[in-house]
Amino acid sequence: MVTRKTKRLCAALRHQEEIMSGGIYPNGGDVGYLDFLLSAITIFTLFSLYTFGLENRFYFFRLWIVSSSVR
Repeated sequence: MVTRKTKRLCAALRHQEEIMSGGIYPNGGDVGYLDFLLSAITIFTLFSLYTFGLENRFYFFRLWIVSSSVR
């Protein structure tokens, strides 16, 4: 069963693929690797927030702080 959250995620991934293939930007889709990485992290974070609920919204922030302090 496909939920509304899954449909939103697929739509976001299709939108990102269109950006990377040059379907939106007139310069041929050269948006750069870091832009793609940032958007992929954003999509993953939003999908995780939808999945685990808003009561765990600070989990990924704490995880990011721990992972950045380990470096």
